[in-house]
Amino acid sequence: MVRGVSAQRFPSLAPDGTTGAYVAWEDSRFPDTGQRIFVQRVLADGRMVFDRNGTQVGALAGSWPQHEAFVACDDLGNATVAWTDGRTLGHSDVYSQRIAPSGALRWTPSGVALRDTAGQATRIVGLMSAPDRLTLAWSDTRSAPMNSMLPVAQVVDSFGIVPSPWPSNGLTIAPIAAAEFTLAAPVSDLRGGAIFAFHRGEVLLANPFDILAQRLSANADLPSTVAVPVLADRSAVEVAPNPVELGGWTTITFPAIFRPDQRVIITDIAGRRVTMLKPDAGHAARAFVIWDLRDAAGARVRPGLYFACPEFRDSPTATKIVVTQR
Repeated sequence: MVRGVSAQRFPSLAPDGTTGAYVAWEDSRFPDTGQRIFVQRVLADGRMVFDRNGTQVGALAGSWPQHEAFVACDDLGNATVAWTDGRTLGHSDVYSQRIAPSGALRWTPSGVALRDTAGQATRIVGLMSAPDRLTLAWSDTRSAPMNSMLPVAQVVDSFGIVPSPWPSNGLTIAPIAAAEFTLAAPVSDLRGGAIFAFHRGEVLLANPFDILAQRLSANADLPSTVAVPVLADRSAVEVAPNPVELGGWTTITFPAIFRPDQRVIITDIAGRRVTMLKPDAGHAARAFVIWDLRDAAGARVRPGLYFACPEFRDSPTATKIVVTQR
């Protein structure tokens, strides 16, 4: 993907919504400016879509480091890249850039600031928590005692805007600082929010490491104001047949009237999105979708456990679907 251009390292990978992928990485091809972040789109046959050796996502005159590229892709095939950025003296901030499938930059060439305050940000993770929103989290030393840090989350929409009510520099998602926080890749809560897991380390304690989890809603609410969805509440959602054999299909019916923009998300047991389905109009009080047991690329899914969830704010349920071998 890159040849004869200094050194590259720490790639991040995301599917491009078809059969290819986006790859973002840290690049030292400009020795006078420090590391920079580049991205490339590669097709299934190995062809590169963007400029030779990749497209720079945060170009700006000056000498400062950019590190820790993270890339995700939305349902329309647009990539969003985030990275830590040292353009402000004494800070390590978080910036982001959106890239069209053609390679064109969607936002300002220097990127959009998602965190621009004192302290250091590191170890970015994230996911597309909604079709038009990227949710990120990182370890952050701001507002933490010396030699400690806190996990912070932030959201950016498809226009490069941090939507209200999200704070301009992100939201702390754990109340107690620690010597170390390392976040795992988050998963969707199927309501536009995300669930994070992280380990918290204290080197001076007899049992120095804990594993914690936190749920964060689309509106930046923490669990004190967020109800955990009930799984498999059949009074609200019906799936038939269930179990369903590979080669067949199943009908997912909801006792609610769907607006035209509402869809049904199918995920696997790890919370990874498999496909998204648009409902057909049912009778007055019901709506339904038919799932042919294929993913978003048209390939048949494997036997296993899947979940269906209507994509609207007041949905109470995610219902399991068992896919069996024929």
